[in-house]
Amino acid sequence: MAKTKLIRKDWPKVRRFTKKGNTYYEVDCRAVHWTGQQKFSFKEKNHALERAKEIGDAVKKHGFDALNNISGQLTNQRLNQLSDTLSQHGKTIDDAGKFYIAHLEAEKAKENSLLISELCQLWYDDKLKKKSLRKPTLTAIRSHRNLFSRDFSTDRILTISRQDIDMIVGSLKKADGSLASDQTRRNYLSYLRQFFNWCIKNEYTDKNPANNVDVTVVSKQPDFLTLDQCQHLLKLVQTDPHCSLVGYISLCLFAGLRPTEAQQLTWKDIELEYNSIVIDPRITKVKKGRRVDISPMRFHPFPT
Repeated sequence: MAKTKLIRKDWPKVRRFTKKGNTYYEVDCRAVHWTGQQKFSFKEKNHALERAKEIGDAVKKHGFDALNNISGQLTNQRLNQLSDTLSQHGKTIDDAGKFYIAHLEAEKAKENSLLISELCQLWYDDKLKKKSLRKPTLTAIRSHRNLFSRDFSTDRILTISRQDIDMIVGSLKKADGSLASDQTRRNYLSYLRQFFNWCIKNEYTDKNPANNVDVTVVSKQPDFLTLDQCQHLLKLVQTDPHCSLVGYISLCLFAGLRPTEAQQLTWKDIELEYNSIVIDPRITKVKKGRRVDISPMRFHPFPT
């Protein structure tokens, strides 16, 4: 139900209406002797008050009867002025009406579009159905689903702009309240792009406002272990209670596998007779399989 407030008491009265967050102003000309247009609506308060004063002053000067006789002429005069202005741009009054109706329909569609928090859950549920996704990937999607639902809790999919995303990404913070690192913000933005692309694919929107937002990350020298540190690590994993990590650490150090790849390997993936390890596409980050050569002098099977 719209909220109403009277802002001009004299005839014609002016009321402010607020409905679903939108505000407009109405000039109410209803009166016993008035036969012209009953109501006029405006988006701006000053425009409504100007029209009300114009009509009120005209009635005081000419009376209802005289004004009723010329009201049609005034209406035609206004239409002619509007038509002349539009013709300068190659447009007609019909064009203006169609354009404004399309604008109103677009605004209504925005108001009725789904909440981002609702779509985030649908996005995650859809990803759960894909057997090709690795567990770390699903964990990351679930984490960002929670972040997006928090950061866009009251926003609807068709109301988000590039400026909104730029502001949110730029103000991301760590748990201690300090600003998030550039890499964290880039990761956040990457998953946000994925989310909007999913929304486009499923016809919830036709644009990805995150595409025009960018985060610059300064490359850093990668960390590495020295030879002494590698030797110390290998000695450490051969002692209790770390013995179960010998195979994992050896694969990471000498075969150059990603941690998640080494975690998912089984003995059937290790072909000792060919001195190689078969990396199945299903466990790789880039979904491409490969063979890794190993040296028989450096690799020995450990008891299960």
